[in-house]
Amino acid sequence: IDNAYTGLSMRGGGDRNDFSLQNTSFRKIDGGAGFEDTIRYGNNGGTLDFSNVNFEQIEQVERIHFSQDGSTIRLTAENIFNLLKTSDNGSLTIELGSHMGSNAMNGNLDIDMINTVTGTNLEDKIINALNEQGTGATYNNINSDGNHHFEIGGYDLYIDADLNTQVV
Repeated sequence: IDNAYTGLSMRGGGDRNDFSLQNTSFRKIDGGAGFEDTIRYGNNGGTLDFSNVNFEQIEQVERIHFSQDGSTIRLTAENIFNLLKTSDNGSLTIELGSHMGSNAMNGNLDIDMINTVTGTNLEDKIINALNEQGTGATYNNINSDGNHHFEIGGYDLYIDADLNTQVV
């Protein structure tokens, strides 16, 4: 947990590691070996903006998790591609914390593009954003876990279908 401190470096071990953030003023996050290393963010109505985080600051993280209702996470297409490239299993899952009854959450995912947003639906817009960083992004429908599944360059991106996702 960063406890809103700045300039921290956090390193996980060989198992599943959780990093709870309140800001992006960290020096480094390294999930270490192992799968399902997770960045968690929860600040009701707050925004965690990764747009100024460079590719060397985060590695070996496979999951971004909304842990409180009404939060927003902003990522660039470059952030997403760099997280994919440095993950231990070649995937990144961006997910809400709960889908269950009265505990169901809502959250916002903003994906920043370099160029003008193009596409007629959300899936096309995400593919166009990913193609700014690589080529050949494809959409494979919603999987059994309720996530939009995208592929790009041998990597898998999963975005929770219940997230309010927009490409800006």
